[in-house]
Amino acid sequence: PDARRFRRLVEEEAVALLVVGLPVHNDGGESQKSREAREFGAWLTDVTGVEVVYFDERFTSLEAEQFLLGAEMTSKRRKKRLDMVAAQIMLAAFLEAGGHGQEEPGSLDA
Repeated sequence: PDARRFRRLVEEEAVALLVVGLPVHNDGGESQKSREAREFGAWLTDVTGVEVVYFDERFTSLEAEQFLLGAEMTSKRRKKRLDMVAAQIMLAAFLEAGGHGQEEPGSLDA
């Protein structure tokens, strides 16, 4: 990752908090990808000085895929947009949950 890019973004947009999706298994257990997300979050805090919170991203890709299937676009175009839409769904869920991160993964419905 490009530290300068993140520092510039934080400064230009006056970012006060960063949300990192935490990929977990359906049972809530963490995976190698969870550890990588936590390492990335720690790196973000180190390079930007901004607090990072983690939010359970279970099922966001599935929700995004279902949403995109309703849109009239090619499968190639849907695939390119999947991660972006999943991130938007996760951020919306984070805000609906009161803008609180989770140390321990929990249901998006909690």
